[in-house]
Amino acid sequence: MHDPLHQIVGPERAMVFASSETGNIVIQGGRFSPLGAASSLLTDVSNLVQANAVGFI
Repeated sequence: MHDPLHQIVGPERAMVFASSETGNIVIQGGRFSPLGAASSLLTDVSNLVQANAVGFI
């Protein structure tokens, strides 16, 4: 059996979506960046706070 994630090394990212209609769909991204992850986390938290805000921020 062929593993579609076999070629992923180090900090690279990938996901496999399995479908009986289309087979495996593999999405591969770039390398992991701690700074990029921190930035995304802050953006997500900020968006959650703004979405649930009552009154002034």
